Amino acid sequence: MASITQDHIKDINDSKDTRDLVACILRKWIAYKKTPPCAPWRIDLLLVDEQGYRIEGSVTQRRLFDRYKNEPKEGGVYHFKNFKVVDNGDQYRVTAHSWRLKFHSTTYFEELDLLILSEAYNFVSIKDIVEFTAKNERLIG
Repeated sequence: MASITQDHIKDINDSKDTRDLVACILRKWIAYKKTPPCAPWRIDLLLVDEQGYRIEGSVTQRRLFDRYKNEPKEGGVYHFKNFKVVDNGDQYRVTAHSWRLKFHSTTYFEELDLLILSEAYNFVSIKDIVEFTAKNERLIG
């Protein structure tokens, strides 16, 4: 990994055109359309870096679904390049990060033989939920 000059998730924003990211796939899922025929709408990934910061990544181009269906895998650590950084203005946010990643046809990813340890969940205390003081209020639903 010494040869990879990587960005950290906490520093990701739309100020640069190219970025290199090494992250573990904590969770991967397929979101389906709400109306029939309930076809796949997008593939989402929850990524975490070695510092424990998280960001959401997604694939929305249907022609790429076959490529991303089996790879990358949950629990694997990957080197990602050539993705787009977009505003995380979704109604239902997966992370508190202001940005999210959008993977497209020229996005590169390669599995690495590395270990990134992280807790799978960030729980909000009951007190913060009741008082609605959690920093990431959009995650409480």
